[in-house]
Amino acid sequence: MLENWNQAYNRLTDFITNHSEIRIETSVTRIGEAVSKEFYQLFRVTNEAFINEQKSDLLKKAEVLSKNYLDVEEEIIRLLGIKRVNLLPRVENFLRNPREELVKELKNPLFNLLKGKIDITKYKDEALNNLVSYLDLLYQQGYETWIILTLMKLLQADKLYRVEADQFDDDELYIHGDYVEIPVQSPKELTELSFRHYPTVGIVVADQIIHSVKNDHYVSFRLHVIEPKGKAPNKSKKVEWLPLPFDAIINLGSNIILVYTDKVLGELSLIADSQVIARPDLIIDCIGLTTSFNENSLANLKKYTKEFKPRLGTYLIFNQPILEGEYLKESNSINVNNALIQKNRQEKGSDAIFNGVEIGNVPRETEVDIHLIPVGFDQSKLEQIVILL
Repeated sequence: MLENWNQAYNRLTDFITNHSEIRIETSVTRIGEAVSKEFYQLFRVTNEAFINEQKSDLLKKAEVLSKNYLDVEEEIIRLLGIKRVNLLPRVENFLRNPREELVKELKNPLFNLLKGKIDITKYKDEALNNLVSYLDLLYQQGYETWIILTLMKLLQADKLYRVEADQFDDDELYIHGDYVEIPVQSPKELTELSFRHYPTVGIVVADQIIHSVKNDHYVSFRLHVIEPKGKAPNKSKKVEWLPLPFDAIINLGSNIILVYTDKVLGELSLIADSQVIARPDLIIDCIGLTTSFNENSLANLKKYTKEFKPRLGTYLIFNQPILEGEYLKESNSINVNNALIQKNRQEKGSDAIFNGVEIGNVPRETEVDIHLIPVGFDQSKLEQIVILL
């Protein structure tokens, strides 16, 4: 039988009282080597008991995400023949063992309680706030990663590429009142899929480019667009470039996935520099554990959809069917025919056949909407997006 938090905390404080090798005060923390292992085991059990009592429901959701992520990661490694998927350490730890990573986040509140800096009421408030905010952040990043890997799987990816971009300090990027020029490099085939980003970038390049066996062309993904500080002198003349508003990166936020497709690998290298951004084929926005979606959220989505003019529209993916009213109705507008009509290959002037039905040509500037899709972990729901690509 699991201990409740009070029982676990009392065992911890009794252990501290009975061992003079442990000294935990306002400005001093000393734990003798001989008792360190047992102390930290009791410390861990106390924080784990807090999670079980306060947010066991969220922990269960995190464990579901973990299982689904690990399943699709294994499939992608096999499909691409790569060594590993490289994530930020805290995201990787969370996806591999969510309970252990969340327990770590409660370390400071519990030490503050033991030191007498806060009382139990304050501890519970602080620990709960830390737990919820940290879990929401890691869940969001993990869910975004699951979506990208699942799209790669559904696209039947067989090759992986990435564009390397030279990294500079801020002062190196600004030269004599103008931004430094940074040539765009050609994509190179890789044996490791990386989701890591540098804090400062000269130009924004694709995170990953895959070759899709299903559609026989290349698809690139860019997650967490960072403000570019340099200029690319060798931009492709075949790409449609849009002016980059000064607040555009802020509007995009951290949940946005930009998706591009092309028959030519090199056309997908550059996403943006300090002046322009490539018009995306698709914008995907993700919502992990957020339980509401209001008119302001929709207004922001519409704003950057208007600014960046994605050819195939914007898709807002929810972890669960939580939308109500008009927002839910909007999600129901998605269907196979609508998806097919907006296919990128049709915009470029070719007909398409789907289940024996011929779909006619559609002008390049076809009106597109923001589509809301409750996906959860039902991979088949993402087929709506795969059809577009």
